[in-house]
Amino acid sequence: MRGLLIRDMGVRNMLVGRHKTAIWLACWLSATRAGAAPSLKVLWDFDGHFGTAVPTGPLAMDGAGGLYGTTLIGGPHEGQGTVFRLLRPAAGGTRWRPQILFSFPVRQMDGIPKAGVTLNAAGDVFGIVLREGVDVPLGSVFELTPSARPPFGERLIASFPPSAGGSVFTVNTPLLAGPANSLFGTTGSGNAYQLMPPAGGSGKWTRTNLWRHTGGDANLVAFNAGFSADANGNLYGVTVNASRNDGAVVRLAPPASGEGRWQEATLWEFNGFDGSAPSAQVLPASDGSVYGTTDFGGATGNGVVFRLVPPASGAGAWQFSILHVFSGGADGAIPISTVIMDSAGALYGVTTSAGPKGGGTVFRLAPPAGGGAWTLSTEWAFSDAHSDERSGYSPRYGLVADAEGTLYGVAGSGGALSSGTVFAVSGAGFVP
Repeated sequence: MRGLLIRDMGVRNMLVGRHKTAIWLACWLSATRAGAAPSLKVLWDFDGHFGTAVPTGPLAMDGAGGLYGTTLIGGPHEGQGTVFRLLRPAAGGTRWRPQILFSFPVRQMDGIPKAGVTLNAAGDVFGIVLREGVDVPLGSVFELTPSARPPFGERLIASFPPSAGGSVFTVNTPLLAGPANSLFGTTGSGNAYQLMPPAGGSGKWTRTNLWRHTGGDANLVAFNAGFSADANGNLYGVTVNASRNDGAVVRLAPPASGEGRWQEATLWEFNGFDGSAPSAQVLPASDGSVYGTTDFGGATGNGVVFRLVPPASGAGAWQFSILHVFSGGADGAIPISTVIMDSAGALYGVTTSAGPKGGGTVFRLAPPAGGGAWTLSTEWAFSDAHSDERSGYSPRYGLVADAEGTLYGVAGSGGALSSGTVFAVSGAGFVP
């Protein structure tokens, strides 16, 4: 009760109600954890042709619970890649319905989709395509406009030619949806940018460079993932260092006047022993903490889950702690994954290899009840390529959750057709 004195019946009723809610939540969690074991269902087997193969980014979920993603291979246009959607089962049904929203043809203006997609409130779909060559854009941002039936209409809204130093080749996460239907993005050359839609819905998008690496800060050689944002509009990202490749967590703060250069701050620089090579978006939590993963490093070299806590006074150093070091054994290895947090404060993510069956895991990290260590549990173990791999293996990029607490993700390999899967894990204890 934090020492509160109950002065009247209204306050008493309010506190009693909260106490009952807390007891109900604790009982619900206990029943969930003690109930049936988590189960996995394959929603779609990529088939290497029309159904495509090799997912290239995390899933996105729309308001109706539909799932969106990108693939590197497949589609009718010489295997150049696709944007796909999975519609939830019809009433009374169990089968998810795949749709190819766009298949990328081989022509100069298009390329290979590499970073999943981002959705706005109008149902428009945005993503990044990459193309190598001389005097052609190294990277472009595309928009898909919904139509009654696929394919969706496509147009490029921004391009990054080699001469502009705007390569997005190292970025493998989606754009970030911002206020007023804007988009935030990063490039592999250390640029941060914002795209603003045209007034009235027609015309050209406007690109503004928010921050550009000029070589003065060794941590900002290249952004290695897309941005995430907190409630105050600060942007958080991860970078890699060309010489050491251990990387850093950085924050870009908007200018106070609304115009001018964004201010960069390095929140933490990895040294290998505490993690190395972060490649996934970090998670800014409501209390100001930032959570994330590194692909490698830590005491075993198999990656870590970390937390950064801001200074209490608002100035000074952030406090870094490792929540879990992956051993490379039963708990998994190489968490190429964002983490998501449920309403009870537990974190969920994936590892791409190792685990009880060798093919990676879906994991849960539960916070300590009264101080102490976080507790990792394996909610699903994927079989490797040398055993039963029908559910897929080598999951990556992270998970999304629906209103019922079911978790969704992609496996990069395996499945019935050996081209990867989209899967759902239920009963993992996620509290919506």
